[in-house]
Amino acid sequence: MKILLLGGTSEAKAIAKKLIALELDVIYSVAGLVRLPKLDCKIIQGGFSRFSHTNNSDGLTEYLLTEKIDYLLDATHPFAINMSQQAVYSAQKINIPYCAFVRPEWKPQEGDDWSVFDNEAQLLNALALAVNAGSKNIFYTRGQIDRTLAIELDEIAELNEIFGPARYIVRSAKETELPQYSQWIQAVGPFSVDDEKTLLEKYEIDLIVCKNSGGEATSAKLEAARELGIRVLMLQRPAIVNEINNGLNKAFNTVDECFEFIREKCSSDSH
Repeated sequence: MKILLLGGTSEAKAIAKKLIALELDVIYSVAGLVRLPKLDCKIIQGGFSRFSHTNNSDGLTEYLLTEKIDYLLDATHPFAINMSQQAVYSAQKINIPYCAFVRPEWKPQEGDDWSVFDNEAQLLNALALAVNAGSKNIFYTRGQIDRTLAIELDEIAELNEIFGPARYIVRSAKETELPQYSQWIQAVGPFSVDDEKTLLEKYEIDLIVCKNSGGEATSAKLEAARELGIRVLMLQRPAIVNEINNGLNKAFNTVDECFEFIREKCSSDSH
């Protein structure tokens, strides 16, 4: 069985290593924004548009056909919604099974001060209200920032009339567009609670802006915020448009469940 694994997460690497150990034919795909993993399999980087030979840019579908992929496994980031939607579409179009690892969401615990928003407009409105009310040092860990958003964040920063413009401490894995009122920290998880507390205290953070990525690699900031009494503005993850509930598609919330399903599938198909 030939498997295309859409990766870019720590869980994707864990699943890939398990599948490779079974001596399965695995191709691991990763976007250009993350580091290339060390895996004993073929790795492709940078998306699938370059594989399209038609005007509709359906590169993933053409790649699946050209490479004769038998199984499509989606273990991308929960916010990589466009890739997941394309994966479901391509698998259905050529009638191959699609399986997804869906990282569980973070859930608030006792002592958390979270405000959760369904879309970016709601989140930015809440951020503006918080800055206007006096928030001055904001830990911003929502990933890449484009120029339009950077300008909007600066406009929000200037709403702080008590202390002057608010400051964003922006943390990301790769360089990104930055607001004028900001400081960039380049870092890749996992992060420890002690390190996150040190960072929050060093920069006198009084507000955290993040997205509900789930997982353990970046959850420490939430525990640190709980211990320090810092409010969190959180963007809820998008729902996958196509519910994964038909005969071809399966979704799992743990690495082991996902791996065991594919292992059993491979075993049954070989008989």
